Amino acid sequence: MHSFQRAGQAVEAGFDRWQLERPMTLGNFVLEQIRDSCFHKELQAFPEKTSSYTLIYVLSGSGKLIQGEQSVPFGERDFVFAAPGDCWKLDSSSNGPVRLISVRFREVAGRFNLAEVIQTIGTKGPQPVRKDNGALEELLLGLQREVEARDNYAKAMAESYLQQLVVALCRLGTHHATAPKQEFKRAPMKQELAYQAVRYMDQSLLEIKELSQLADVLGYSYSHLSHVFRVEMGESLQSYWARKRILKAMRLLQSGRTNITGIAETLHYQSIHSFSKAFKKIAGLTPSEYQGLYGLSSGKQRQVYN
Repeated sequence: MHSFQRAGQAVEAGFDRWQLERPMTLGNFVLEQIRDSCFHKELQAFPEKTSSYTLIYVLSGSGKLIQGEQSVPFGERDFVFAAPGDCWKLDSSSNGPVRLISVRFREVAGRFNLAEVIQTIGTKGPQPVRKDNGALEELLLGLQREVEARDNYAKAMAESYLQQLVVALCRLGTHHATAPKQEFKRAPMKQELAYQAVRYMDQSLLEIKELSQLADVLGYSYSHLSHVFRVEMGESLQSYWARKRILKAMRLLQSGRTNITGIAETLHYQSIHSFSKAFKKIAGLTPSEYQGLYGLSSGKQRQVYN
């Protein structure tokens, strides 16, 4: 799949890239544009008036989102799903640069009703700002990556990402972004309990602030969960969680989208010092050393961790 990049509106330093030369039909949807922007003062909505919907997502930074006469704070991992005709503007003039990605798309007639998605997230008028749990960011960046790809599988992958993106929006709107507690309660076998703990950490890592929260979700005491996990998995629950957090931090450092302070906050470390200490213990390098070696700006081959 061949991508096309052109400049959007003029911005005060940074960039504003529009990545599609023409709309693409991807299953139930037509993807009209992906817009990747980094700006220091102000960014306006797409100038063209269309019948399409726009997902506006902040990857990093913060500012004010202005919709009509309403002005609300808009920060990292916040998103808005805007209906056709909605006007918006992002002002970051007092807070430094903002990195934003917006995706504009519409449904193919007779296949899907995007109006239902809007109804799950908001009502008429300015749409509310929502906080992503990490799922939307992965899907947005995956969609962008496949649109830029040039192999025979890119269109199928892009279609999959866009379909998942809409489903994720529906689930966020109906408060089903995370699995309900009863799904996990009282697992009949110790092995199954360990599996449920691993599965929850895979799906909701960025939501876990401390391991007692995980025990509450699964419906057991922390001491029981910790004992079962060690017996079944061969390592402590604490060490497994610590390693998962650092592997996630590695991927974020490689991407270059978030600074070290932002990563520490996203992964719920109490301080930069505690994050750096934990990172070096597992990775053998400080976060800044690792970013220098493997970050996108280093010019070196990225190392991928799963």
